[in-house]
Order: sequence, then structure tokens, then C-alpha cells
Amino acid sequence: MLRDKIEKGEFVFTLEVSPPRGVNIEKAIQPLNSLKDKFDAFNVTDCPGAKLRLSSLAMSYFLKQRGFEAVMQITARDRNSLALQADLLAASAYGIENVLALTGDPPFVGRNAKAKAVFEIDAIGILEIMQNLNQGRSWEGEEIKGSTNFFAAAAVNPGAVRLDKEIERMKKKIDKGAKFFYTQAVFDIENFKRFMDKISRIKIPLIAGIIVLRSERMAKFINDNIPGINIPPSILSLIEESSDKRRASLAIAEDIVNKIKDMVQGVHIMPIGYNSVVEELIERVR
Repeated sequence: MLRDKIEKGEFVFTLEVSPPRGVNIEKAIQPLNSLKDKFDAFNVTDCPGAKLRLSSLAMSYFLKQRGFEAVMQITARDRNSLALQADLLAASAYGIENVLALTGDPPFVGRNAKAKAVFEIDAIGILEIMQNLNQGRSWEGEEIKGSTNFFAAAAVNPGAVRLDKEIERMKKKIDKGAKFFYTQAVFDIENFKRFMDKISRIKIPLIAGIIVLRSERMAKFINDNIPGINIPPSILSLIEESSDKRRASLAIAEDIVNKIKDMVQGVHIMPIGYNSVVEELIERVR
């Protein structure tokens, strides 16, 4: 189990999985079968980029049914505190215990003209809800029948512009029950080292995010549009100058993993649609 490995201090590998834009579960899960024994868990996104997908809860349940270890993402964007608690109780009833609490991208990011953002609470509030449910009570403090057993995760951005504020939020998330953290994608190694130095007194497992770049266009888009991610010129040049983008993408990701492996307790691969390279990458870095 992911929980056991993290609590024992073992190094873990997780893979980000996006549910289908529809109901064809088997078609979505079939490509993952060859990866089942190569990753310790499969982290299921919750309408990433504020774009419609099958729910993370449903996808996590179907993965668990088929013998996968799932990490269910849940965002505050789409649900008020009542709906969040209901979905978390459902997750617990389905045997899903690994849950990553996120605030979520606002609907306009996904160009959803009709969707209304909720944001009654944020990721810290979701963690507090899970903390209460684990103690057998609702967020409002009322006793519930039985208790959950969530292994709560949270997110942190090592490249945040206001890094001190990000670290303060990290501490609050730990206070509200976060047991391990996923980081935003790492590209700038020196910047990541500075972040690790700043949190050296915080003893919490970190799983570092790794995005596999498909092209210089993708790299430039990330640099221009995703706050807190800085892809250094040296990496941009490698992509731009390579005649074999696939080979360059794999080499960059492998190099980043090798350089940060001793600083973290795991690696989280985010293929963002570039699924064809996942199997080769995990073979290289395991």
C-alpha cells in the first residue's frame, strides 16, 4: 500500500491519470494495465484545467476494483462543504483512502461559460474535513456513524512567487492533517534546492512532480501560463535544438529525476497526454 511505503520511508512512484471525457471506462483503463506493477499508485485528476471529465471518485473506484492503488483528487472548486463531505464519505465506503486535497482551477481556465465556481472553502478546509471524518465527526462537529481512514495529501509549489506564504500554507495543511505532499512540476533544480533548504525543518514526505515535455511549444506555454513553474533556458534549448523530440523529452525528465531523487521521497509523473513515453521513462528512473 502507498501509505505503508510512505510511512516506512520507502521511495515511491506515482502516475497522474485523467479520467475519460465520457463513460468508456475500459478504454481508459486498458493502457494502464501494463503499468500496474511499475507504479505504487495512480493519482486521478478531478476535472483538471476545469474541463469536463468523469469524476475522480468514479475513476478511483473503478481502478480500485481492478487492483490498482488509487489516489483520488478532490477540489473545492465544484462543491460546497456538504457535497465535499458526501463525496468523501462515498470514497471511504468504496475503500478509497488516499485523497489529495486541492483548491482547483477556476472554471474560466477551462472556458466554461456556464459553470459557477463554489470555493466555499479551499484545500486547507478539505483537509480539515478529512481530519474530522477520521475522528468520527462531520466538519460541523456532529458525530457520524463510524469513522473514515483517509491518508491525506496536499500540494505545494516550490516555485511560488511568494514562497514564504506558500510555506506558511504548507504548515497549515500539515496542521490540518496532510501526511504527505505532491509538488508542482520541477524543472529548475537550483530553485528546488533553495525550497528544500527553506523547509529543512519540516519533516514531511514530498513527492516531486515531473512533467514530460512534448515540444518547445509546450515548454513555452508552461513558462508563459502556469505561475510558479520556471523552465530554464538550458532545457528550452535542448528541446528546440533536438531533432528527436521524444528522445530529448525522456532525457530531460530522467535527468531531473536523477538530480532530485535524494531530496524527496517519491516522483509523480504527469504525462499530460504524452502517454506513449511513460513506460520507457519509468523503466529508466526506477
